[in-house]
Amino acid sequence: MSTVDAPLREFRRRALGTVGLLLAYGVLCCIPLPGLNHPPNMPGSFSLAAIGAPAAASAFLTVEWAALIVPPWRRLRVSFSGRRKLDRAVWVVLLLLAASQAAGVVLAIEHVQDTMPQTKLITGIPSVIGLSLTLGAVATFYLARKITGLGLVNGLSLFMLAQAVTGFRSNLVDEGRAPTIDRLAAHPLGLLAAFLLTLAASLICLRRPRGADNERALELEIPTSSLQPVAILTGLLALPASFAAVAPEAKGALLAFTHSYGENPLLRFVCVMLIGSVLAWLLNRPRHLRALFERVLGEPAAGPSARQAFDRALPATLLFLAVITCCELTVVRLLGVYGLVPLLPAVVAVLLDLADSVRGQRATALSCAWRDPRPYVAAVARRALGEVGIDSHAFFSRQNTLFRIFGPYALTEIWVPTAELTRSRELLETTLGRDGSPLPNSSPGEPVLGNWNAKQRRLLGAIALLAVILVTVARP
Repeated sequence: MSTVDAPLREFRRRALGTVGLLLAYGVLCCIPLPGLNHPPNMPGSFSLAAIGAPAAASAFLTVEWAALIVPPWRRLRVSFSGRRKLDRAVWVVLLLLAASQAAGVVLAIEHVQDTMPQTKLITGIPSVIGLSLTLGAVATFYLARKITGLGLVNGLSLFMLAQAVTGFRSNLVDEGRAPTIDRLAAHPLGLLAAFLLTLAASLICLRRPRGADNERALELEIPTSSLQPVAILTGLLALPASFAAVAPEAKGALLAFTHSYGENPLLRFVCVMLIGSVLAWLLNRPRHLRALFERVLGEPAAGPSARQAFDRALPATLLFLAVITCCELTVVRLLGVYGLVPLLPAVVAVLLDLADSVRGQRATALSCAWRDPRPYVAAVARRALGEVGIDSHAFFSRQNTLFRIFGPYALTEIWVPTAELTRSRELLETTLGRDGSPLPNSSPGEPVLGNWNAKQRRLLGAIALLAVILVTVARP
């Protein structure tokens, strides 16, 4: 075998390993909990992997927010050795969360059996059920980390999407009834338009701008947790239906509130825009970006460039939020399902990141040199590495751009040739770590901003206008 075939062999190994680990997760989802009589109408709800992905995501979120809030821990977020310490902390928090959630599940099942003795849900030892759920969560997290380590796709993002896709049928507005074929066929054009507009907006906002592969282009894509405002409103609108399930006497009033609030497009639109604007400001304050630009541009140009980046990103973020808000409301009106439309941008981000990873891994043998929660540092890292002659690739940056602090399990990763791994880590620790040293050979005033051009703005504005028209004409 020639050395030219070595990257291809390594890529095949990573691809086969990823597929094998995904199959292992599928098997885990099919193994029922021991000692439990599983209801036939709830397949997979009581498998070993029932609480794994949500518990792992909650553990990541807990650790990341703690590191963000506690000043002495903040430097751990922006160094390679610090990220390893945070990863170990995630394991500890995962065990605690999984054990507590498993205990809660067992108590809930015991309560159901006490109120309805004829159900006979528990046929074994309750502690065995809780232990199985905890071990299943640990196994799920282990598989997710192994998949991510192979560098093709983020394992936990994939598991979360899989659970969301398989479980969205239970997140309904109309008294728990699943959508029927008649409802699906009643408004096919409206549903198709909602999905297509969401996909188009996602592709425009998440695809890499022209020139992003150039080491001089500092790309700042949609830099907010763009799904979070819609997720917050979706959760609030679903709360009355959830309460109605445990309070039958208030069922009518609660569901009426859900319908009246959920079908008020103006109120929903205003709430999402307000939450989105606050998140955009909190996550992308010009002062916060200024330190990054000082490393690239020097002191004189840092302030104006940071302000320019913030001003350019905010309208695109709000237009994107307008699209998914209107399309989500359209699907709720026509299909009666919450939470389906926000899945589409996440799917687009995962697929675009997968395409980047496949292209990079097939070209040469790579290793991960850096993991960072700040999506906008990818171009800074690639620029620094390029100036010393090291080729590099940014993986998982779309998911990091979309999820931000609310999805800290999907970090931007910088991968370099394995032979340059040690030198790359030393350089990135100096460039992006806690000491704040400037980039080597950086020229003050040099233009490095990526180009969010007028054509992209017009396209996104037109899509947002079509989404507003769609939600106004949609009828349940």
